[in-house]
Amino acid sequence: MFNQANRNFKAPIAFILFLIMGAMNGQIALAQEGFKDAALNTPSGVHRVEAGGYWFRNDAEGFYRAIIVSGGIEHVQHRLYVQWLALDTKTNEYVALATREIVETNLPQGLITSMKADFDDLETMVLNVSSTTRDEIKHKFTIRVLADGSYTATPRN
Repeated sequence: MFNQANRNFKAPIAFILFLIMGAMNGQIALAQEGFKDAALNTPSGVHRVEAGGYWFRNDAEGFYRAIIVSGGIEHVQHRLYVQWLALDTKTNEYVALATREIVETNLPQGLITSMKADFDDLETMVLNVSSTTRDEIKHKFTIRVLADGSYTATPRN
């Protein structure tokens, strides 16, 4: 008698698990589509992105993002921006709490030819950036991005 009751009990549990797994599979598929949508909706002016590290300030925390944006038609130029991103718990989306242009790297008719991100103890984003003007004058900078929303730009050889 116990075996019959056990079998009768297993069928509804198996069906419930089947429904849960199906729902989870749908959520996984939706999450995967979110990645594709992010790639498809990236503005064409975004040339390169570096992200990572960790910052904490007051009651907010998140990670850093550096973005090289290109613009222009005959003479393409690059601009470098850094952002402090945090999770919006209402929407479960990351939002930029602050965006700063790194003006030292933005040369007239200049291109940012390389950017490499490193992280000091994860709390400071360090960008090694090389820029070249249309006249092939090269500039190199080390940018230190700090949790308080500031940065320093130091020329390097």
